[in-house]
Amino acid sequence: MRSETRASAPVRLLCLSTLAEERLAALAPLVSERAVELELLPHDTAWVEGRREHLIFLIGNLVENAMKYCPPGTRVVVDLREVAHEVQLTVFDNGPGIAPALRERAFGRFTCAADLEVTVLLPRAHPVASGRGSP
Repeated sequence: MRSETRASAPVRLLCLSTLAEERLAALAPLVSERAVELELLPHDTAWVEGRREHLIFLIGNLVENAMKYCPPGTRVVVDLREVAHEVQLTVFDNGPGIAPALRERAFGRFTCAADLEVTVLLPRAHPVASGRGSP
């Protein structure tokens, strides 16, 4: 998936938990190839405002990096939850981790280092009223 998706892609109210389920299912061939176990913990229904393509890319990038650096036969665990006014997406793995010297730069553009645990916080979408209640 390309990170340069069109700037005109609409920002919409999206269920991040559904996007995570979809992206993890699409990674099944890579899970098999890398001989790792991929687990999505029971999670909240997390609603965020964003661009679908960007969020799917974010989820895939974090999980693929975790699978890339963890040893075969280990687990990559994805946890998704709402905390206060944020949605917390955490990826745990048994990889070598980020070297202390790289931690300050770990989230800079084009920085590459092995991940031990990465947590991304996204603002939670404001509930949207509908005839069936709020998401």
